[in-house]
Amino acid sequence: MKAALDARRDPDLFIAARTDAASVEGLESAIERCQLFMEAGADMAKPMGFDTIPEIKRAMREIPGPHMATLSQAAGPKARSLSELDAAGVCSATFPSIALFAAVHAVRNVVRVLKRSDTARAMPGTPRLAG
Repeated sequence: MKAALDARRDPDLFIAARTDAASVEGLESAIERCQLFMEAGADMAKPMGFDTIPEIKRAMREIPGPHMATLSQAAGPKARSLSELDAAGVCSATFPSIALFAAVHAVRNVVRVLKRSDTARAMPGTPRLAG
């Protein structure tokens, strides 16, 4: 973190710190690390693994600065909606796996078409060559 802050030349460069300590050491440790990141000069500190609305609100109370949520389809039932996060005061959200899950869905569909039609000619998006 110190190296990133020392190397910052553009005052508009936003430096966000992140910790995964909650999964190993618990919520207290993650909050403490984020507080240290903010004291060091980070513009934002993100504790990963704070998935419930009460956990998110706690992070927002105890860690100064804006709070960004992470919305991953891999979170399953822990996933929060954008309206829930907005109501909690979250300023932004990332979707780290949305493109990956969309790509997997597309691949599954195209393989189903191939299996059903027994030819690649039926694939959506297949270029049609003149001839």
